[in-house]
Amino acid sequence: MASTCLYKHILLHHDFDTPGPPGTGKTRTIGAAAAIWDRQRRPAWIVAQSNVAVLNIAETLYKRKLDFKLLVSKEFHFEWCIFTSCSS
Repeated sequence: MASTCLYKHILLHHDFDTPGPPGTGKTRTIGAAAAIWDRQRRPAWIVAQSNVAVLNIAETLYKRKLDFKLLVSKEFHFEWCIFTSCSS
């Protein structure tokens, strides 16, 4: 999907898929979509297949200063604390 077409889709809809190999801009695209939805005050659920992908997306959202919440398993809680002020 061309970037212009994807941008229009993001504005009109609330879902899209970003398949592809590493280095193709998936995380950047997800961050841009989240920023658009944030400006529109539209909540979003962003789901990833791996914890590494979730961490990369969270880092992108953090750098963009977007308000977001992470739902992760207890086992991976420690890694996520780099983005929050975890007390435990």
